[in-house]
Amino acid sequence: MVGAIAALAIAYEKDQPRFSLNPFCGVRFAYRLNVTIEVKGEKYSSSATGELQNNRISTGGVCRQEIGSVLPFRLSDNRLVVVYAGLCRAAVREFAGGQDAEPWDSGLKAGPIDDAFKTAMKEHKKLDIAQLCVGISRDRTGVDRARYDGYFLDSADEPQTWRGFSFDDNPYFDGISETERPRIVSAVAEATNRPPEDLLEKVAPATLKAHFGGEWSESPAWMFFDRRMQHQSSYGENEFHVPEEPHQLPKAPGFPATR
Repeated sequence: MVGAIAALAIAYEKDQPRFSLNPFCGVRFAYRLNVTIEVKGEKYSSSATGELQNNRISTGGVCRQEIGSVLPFRLSDNRLVVVYAGLCRAAVREFAGGQDAEPWDSGLKAGPIDDAFKTAMKEHKKLDIAQLCVGISRDRTGVDRARYDGYFLDSADEPQTWRGFSFDDNPYFDGISETERPRIVSAVAEATNRPPEDLLEKVAPATLKAHFGGEWSESPAWMFFDRRMQHQSSYGENEFHVPEEPHQLPKAPGFPATR
């Protein structure tokens, strides 16, 4: 009898999102990303397990994951490419059974969307993110005027400068040549009930001690903000400053050419 109850409990837990000890934020859905990019003819792979969270109580804030939010790629010349691991809205909609759901945070109560998420995790549903999103986190329905899709750091071990890039030819953020622009070779997201994880501490732990200069929303600072919440002790004396690499941008309508 006890064994049967335990088996049922394990089966139930397997289909449920991870229980969060955070009193303000719960977990609705988890997914595993496996991504391969190409830079100058060479291919590099990275992976992360991310989550979609929701407010347990209305605080006016947004629940975000600290681990599993960054995909790091160490290049053969020791530079680092980092890409945000959050799913674009179109991908979230597919996992939600065609229903609209915010990719980072939504409703306070469980409903049909949460049932669809649980079904997707139970079935280990897979999506070709490369077909649904620009990169990983941007929809194909418009141009993002707010930020880059990813960043180059001049060194994975001791970064001194950063430069942003877009996976497409974004007229607002286009500070990189076509020959060096990263290309998504494959990007697959699998719905799976696993705890969050990423490769950042293994591939490039120095990034967790870096303070990225420049406009906050345009620099890597916004991408690393959540990830660094786990590393508050890295601040202070051990922190070093990483400014943006000076370069010229083609002039877009209504925007200055120099960054």
